[in-house]
Amino acid sequence: MITETTMKILNAGVLFLFLLTFGCIKKPYTPAQIDETVSALIDSNITCNTAPEDTCAIASEFHELAERAFNSSTSDSPKHFVSFLNYGQDALLARIHLIRAAKKSIALQTYIWANDEVGQLVFMELLRAARRGVTVRVIVDQFTVTEEPAFIAQLATAHANLEISLYNPISSKGKSSTLTVVKGALFSFRKLNQRMHNKLFIVDDSIAIVGGRNIENKYYDYDPTFAFKDRDVLVMGSAVKQAADSFDQYWNDEVVVKAMYLSDVGAEVVKLGENDMPHALEAPDISLLADITGIADTYSICSERPQCRPFKVGRVDYTADPPGKSAAETSEEHENISRTMGQVLASAQESVTIQTPYLIMSKTAVRLLRKMRRENPDITFTVSTNSLASTDIFFIYAQTYKQKKEFVKDLGFNLYEMKPFPGDAGLLIPRYDHLSADTNSEGFIGSSEMEGPLPVQKKGPRIGLHAKSIVVDSTIAIIGSHNLTPRSIAFNTENAMIIRDEAFARELEQNILRDMLPQNSWVIAKKETIPFLSHISGMIGNISRMIPFFDVWPFRYTSSFELKEGMDPLPPHHPDFYEQYKDVGQFPDVDLPQKTIKTRLFKAFGGFTAPFM
Repeated sequence: MITETTMKILNAGVLFLFLLTFGCIKKPYTPAQIDETVSALIDSNITCNTAPEDTCAIASEFHELAERAFNSSTSDSPKHFVSFLNYGQDALLARIHLIRAAKKSIALQTYIWANDEVGQLVFMELLRAARRGVTVRVIVDQFTVTEEPAFIAQLATAHANLEISLYNPISSKGKSSTLTVVKGALFSFRKLNQRMHNKLFIVDDSIAIVGGRNIENKYYDYDPTFAFKDRDVLVMGSAVKQAADSFDQYWNDEVVVKAMYLSDVGAEVVKLGENDMPHALEAPDISLLADITGIADTYSICSERPQCRPFKVGRVDYTADPPGKSAAETSEEHENISRTMGQVLASAQESVTIQTPYLIMSKTAVRLLRKMRRENPDITFTVSTNSLASTDIFFIYAQTYKQKKEFVKDLGFNLYEMKPFPGDAGLLIPRYDHLSADTNSEGFIGSSEMEGPLPVQKKGPRIGLHAKSIVVDSTIAIIGSHNLTPRSIAFNTENAMIIRDEAFARELEQNILRDMLPQNSWVIAKKETIPFLSHISGMIGNISRMIPFFDVWPFRYTSSFELKEGMDPLPPHHPDFYEQYKDVGQFPDVDLPQKTIKTRLFKAFGGFTAPFM
């Protein structure tokens, strides 16, 4: 029998162990404590006169065009200048140029900010701008942060004019552990999945860049193993005010938290102050980017780059989801980017041309497109997306694979999938030949982090689509961050520019159609039919496709087709299509059986995940 004394001893022991385990853990530092440390630690020196006439900013044609747009606009007749940033090198050059040209303010939203050459260059340029008196505000989605708290603390306290905030932390920390993510998935599923996918860059509230690019080498054509074929639009005029208001709404929302106030980062900030430690930020090795830094001060960076020449247009609208997007805000009673884009799509009379890296249609999107097809049977839907060989996320492609029959047969899509080594690679990515020289010599080129290496099939990096663009009736263009997936509708916040100008829209359309040429993409079309057997297979396939947990029927309605040598391109519904195209299978240019098997398995048993893709 346990005596009363024994119980007291056991209780005392438990209390001692509790205090030993938890009693020495410091409480998180309060914002006031952090602010007190930072006020003594942070660099507040200004290297330039902050008077408007002497900001140490370089002169820029974009500022002049923005001023012309504002001065010539009226409330009834707005005027804008817009430029395509189709090439990664141009997109990075524009950003660095504009940072150096900023006179008063810079605002930046991004989903990913990698600590590679591009990421380091952009940060150091922002820091230099802050040091000459420009107010710099940055919002990064917290879920993508992989750096150590000490490094984040260094960035967050680099200068008084440079503030870094993180969107929707899934815990009180800046860097999330695997355990934190697992706990979030189990107990805070909505919070874990509600991410900020917006890409927005604003200078002086008058010039903005919107599109698909994050801050990482592979989005700007500086990764020798994988290159994203992406797109941004640079806008000057009153629509930038709409974008600036949206950024302010995010910045002031409670879902956005200053990086230094998160517990692990805050502890490192206080440690910096207590130890009087100097900042360890070093100038990065940017020799890889010398071709950009050397010409970024040029007054007109588009003068010798006709692909980014400015278009003078009229109406341009910025649209974005609200911060902290909830299920209620995706309903028909609330304005949001998906609803706005849906309204533009519904206005189509003749054609809709779409480019999206990930293609999974939500039930709402399918209903809209079915209605459009029913009311206007002659409308043309043309869609450019990734193949399994070019995509960076195979399990999203598995859901596309599951829906292909619906796309081709029911919705009547002319569907094209990007080749990983397109014939026009040098036109799609001007630095391609240079990147080819940098490809490693071990017989492999990189795939995504999830897939590992792919066997080399051609010299040069693999190319994957990342551009998100829509053209309606060759007159309205949409460029932004919105993928055609349920996640972009229900979970992620997204943004876009809507440009209503025929010349601009037609050039965007031609750019997308070039990606669909036979040398660059495969055509997805109905397989040649075998009497009776094809009919039975189709019936079984329809039943299998409707079962999210057990879609195991291996025979599919569609396949990939390649133009035969010497033949002319034809649409898949042309009666001579099968004479001029050859069936190259469902997963051409994929030599890894494991990748093919995983895709088929995910298609068969992962259908329930589609709403979260």
